Amino acid sequence: MSKASKGKCTEQLKTHGKELIPGGILSAAAAFMFCIYAPIELYCNNKGEFWFDMGTLLPVLLVMFLVVFGVSAFLLFLLFCIHRNAYKIGLAGYLIAYLASYIQGNYLVKNLPPLDGTQVDWSLYGTQRIVTVVLWLVIITGVILAVHFAGYERFLTIAKVAGMFITAILIVTLGSVVISKIGLEMKLNIYASTKQEYEFSEEQNFIILVLDATDAKTFETMLATHPEYADTFSDFTFYKNTMSAYPFTMNDIPCLLSGDWYENDESFDDYNVNVYKNSELFSTLEDRGYKMGMYEDEVPLLDESMYRFVNIQESGKLGMSEFLLFMKRELQLVGFRYAPFDLKRFCLVTGSSFQELRGNHYEYPAYSYTNSTFYEDMKNTLATTTQDKWFKFIHIEGAHTPFRYDANVNVIENGSYEGNMEATMTITRDYLEKLKENGVYDNSAIIVMADHGYEVNGDTFGRQNPVLFVKGVGETHDTMQISDAPISFEDLQTAYTRLLDGQTGTDVFDYQEGDIRERRYLFYYYEKENHMVEYQTNGHAGDTDALQPTGQVYDWKEK
Repeated sequence: MSKASKGKCTEQLKTHGKELIPGGILSAAAAFMFCIYAPIELYCNNKGEFWFDMGTLLPVLLVMFLVVFGVSAFLLFLLFCIHRNAYKIGLAGYLIAYLASYIQGNYLVKNLPPLDGTQVDWSLYGTQRIVTVVLWLVIITGVILAVHFAGYERFLTIAKVAGMFITAILIVTLGSVVISKIGLEMKLNIYASTKQEYEFSEEQNFIILVLDATDAKTFETMLATHPEYADTFSDFTFYKNTMSAYPFTMNDIPCLLSGDWYENDESFDDYNVNVYKNSELFSTLEDRGYKMGMYEDEVPLLDESMYRFVNIQESGKLGMSEFLLFMKRELQLVGFRYAPFDLKRFCLVTGSSFQELRGNHYEYPAYSYTNSTFYEDMKNTLATTTQDKWFKFIHIEGAHTPFRYDANVNVIENGSYEGNMEATMTITRDYLEKLKENGVYDNSAIIVMADHGYEVNGDTFGRQNPVLFVKGVGETHDTMQISDAPISFEDLQTAYTRLLDGQTGTDVFDYQEGDIRERRYLFYYYEKENHMVEYQTNGHAGDTDALQPTGQVYDWKEK
């Protein structure tokens, strides 16, 4: 800045410096909304999806607040130094963006695309785009009219009061959310690592490989064009009539580990912790002398019982690169809710995206469930054997959206569900081959399954029929066995025990083909899990039309 410019700015400060106060207040208000309120509110309402707690989050948010406030205040100050009219225009624009973002992020969020990795067809959200344009036009018009009719001095007061009033509302709301959601609850500073992922027992292994969103109906259809899939599972029994418990991973994983239903009668965190702490499966395995590995990147981190899994490791402090990436992820998360609709596509992020922020500079990196990472690690990691018996629970991306893989597990653009299925089958084939090459396949009881199915037209209803393949220790067949027995996730606990007792995959369930049974299914929409609707079916698991509502609903009520 030249001496003349500095002199002009100094003169402006002497005569009109008070005009900067509304700009400072608006800058602080916007920084609070975007960098403090929004991230904490999102965290508290989705606590179980994030590995970190408030102690890790707050330093990141504080730095974000200072950066956003500093940059914003500096830009307004710069405009003020250039000319009062430039500052006036800048302040009006800032107020427009602040008010529109506040309404956008707090009142226009019900019909946004899901943040579960699903590929978004933005053409389906034309109404939201129109609403955003109308909102901004109304606020732009209102601010212009306020400047014109109220005059500059009153407009400065309006800008100052708007920032203070909205901030007061957000502070009260945030306090209520933090208290009601127990937002200050501390989590253990741990993570699920890759430690001993490829160490196997020379005596006996029990492996559960979960292929996310891999649908039984689609697999059966693809068998006609991919007969090699039957070779991959030649020693397994394919239970094609399997019913999951829920349509989404969050509830299905703890249910298949424990057999316990979640019915919105307690906080999900309490339920989830109880599963990992008191599951009969884990107690049985420990009693029988098994070492246990939990290769799942969204395990609850609230109880020391997680240390029963050998791959659970202590986390250190965030490195500089991780800290900066953390800030980026938080801004993306906030932007998805608060940004104008056409900018939201640049803010797509999921809870699992935060997993890459920890453990990457340690001896044992954080476990990643993505197909490409898992596959690369599998090919490059040397398997070892030990006398200890091993249980491994491994959850990978499978056929889940986004559709980004080809049959060789290469990341591509414009993929398809079938392409993801092909990649999933390649990974499974090579994983089983790795067991064979290291002489531990025959002494392993193996379940390959999905947590839920998938409806290729994208409908949430239709996810109740996951794949389920079961092989006992030493079991062999000339070809894959196929069973149409009506199986439910409720039956898995008995199956686990029978496999540990040495029974074959063909004999682990009580139900046989031709049996008629009533099976239960609790349905909810993504991010609306506080309202569950109970369905029952006497038909095939893949027959969505056979699902009939019982009239029973399970709604979460704040205690």
